[in-house]
Amino acid sequence: MRRPRQTNNRNRLFLHLEDKAKVVPVDANQWSEDSKRSYVFHSPPASYEDIKYHCSRCGKSAVYSAAEQKLAIEVRKAYIWQRRTLCPECWSARQRIERGIRECQSRWRTHKRELQRDAGFLRQWLGLLETHPDYGGRKNHSGVTMLRRLLGASV
Repeated sequence: MRRPRQTNNRNRLFLHLEDKAKVVPVDANQWSEDSKRSYVFHSPPASYEDIKYHCSRCGKSAVYSAAEQKLAIEVRKAYIWQRRTLCPECWSARQRIERGIRECQSRWRTHKRELQRDAGFLRQWLGLLETHPDYGGRKNHSGVTMLRRLLGASV
């Protein structure tokens, strides 16, 4: 006797769980002090819901899940109106760029005299500073200008 295939039925059994995962209850008392001063605090929503958005850099669609919102707003104390603009891949790229910029700044503070003549280091730092605004970071005009001058002088 053959056993019937259960893969299709099994997928149907768990459909009800997918909908529940998209909604997480709100505990407004856990919000940051800034969020508590918002008008929404006086009549908060009953739950966080998944928010679909498109990455401002690459255009890929992504979801800011209800669970991620609860973590950001209630645990990390992010402001209630904060929204995501970068997909997870672009966000991690931005984090790598910012980490690289901080490392360059740290090296610069301790070894400025030697690094002023190190064209490889200066090019690397300049590349990070020029790429950062593409990922939503602020443009460091003075840093870019300084590095271009130093690169022009080192040639």
